[in-house]
Amino acid sequence: MVGTFNVIPAALLSGSYPWYSDYAAIQTALAGALSPLWREQASSLPPELARLVRFFLLWHAIKVVICIAGVSVFTALGVALWRRYLDATHRAAFWRCGATVATIVAALATVVLVLNVQATAVPLVALLPALPAGSQDHDLTGAVTEIRAAASDRSNPSGASPVLSLLLRQVERYYWVLASLSAVLALAMASASILLWRRRGATTVEASRSRSVCSTVGVVTALTACVFLVGVAVGVISALQPPDSLVGLLAGV
Repeated sequence: MVGTFNVIPAALLSGSYPWYSDYAAIQTALAGALSPLWREQASSLPPELARLVRFFLLWHAIKVVICIAGVSVFTALGVALWRRYLDATHRAAFWRCGATVATIVAALATVVLVLNVQATAVPLVALLPALPAGSQDHDLTGAVTEIRAAASDRSNPSGASPVLSLLLRQVERYYWVLASLSAVLALAMASASILLWRRRGATTVEASRSRSVCSTVGVVTALTACVFLVGVAVGVISALQPPDSLVGLLAGV
């Protein structure tokens, strides 16, 4: 699945967006579009940046589909392997190991799914970390410096700059998406973990394999819930402070 993350989107989008053949091309296009956006203070995105944003939206939408497929496949595989483990008369440790790995991969794919849904929902903000670090482009570094200064100036309302106002709205939305998705999945994972631990407590000691299944999957879902709770915290804090979040996103330039 990791290999398909870049191969499949690139293959599907190469015909419609030949300008963005690799990550370096995306960086160059973004750097070239951000400076005019800030200088002109337009109320809408210039054509080049709008095209790049559409490309990034489709790129991550394809990744969302890949993640959904990955979660589905590894969840089904985990269920099948856990059943083999419960019924195994030999090589039980092998089936348990395989089922554990499948369960962990399904959980990791769920986390990656959330990040890609977030990027699909607000592709402009997801693009900002792609700005080249340590750029020698004086127009770009000057524009980024001015954006950071304007965002950090609490006495200067964002409405005075259409571009800054646009960026702050997008950043706020970007992190609310993260917080919302993480909250829903944290609740789902925590509920699943509680149910599994209750089921384990109701299972007799003699049914050691059933208890093992409940324990392992219960731990994985509990840890995943903790990851999503961190996502909720990061999302809420960042969404409530969009100027600081924007500065952080541009910190590497």
